[in-house]
Amino acid sequence: MLYEESYIKEEQEKDLPEIATKKIYKYKSEDCSGCPYQEICKHKSFIEKIKPYSFESMNKFTQKYKKI
Repeated sequence: MLYEESYIKEEQEKDLPEIATKKIYKYKSEDCSGCPYQEICKHKSFIEKIKPYSFESMNKFTQKYKKI
């Protein structure tokens, strides 16, 4: 689950359109039950630094195939 989204100062200074400026997306699992990596996982959350259009594309793709 996405729980935080923030800008990267250095990226904003590049004067690119917002959709092409990398942001930080932080995710955290709401429920780890059933995860086969529970015992070895030390990271209950993870961070991605990607462009908003990449983030939107990934979300559309995962939502589309989540039902299958």
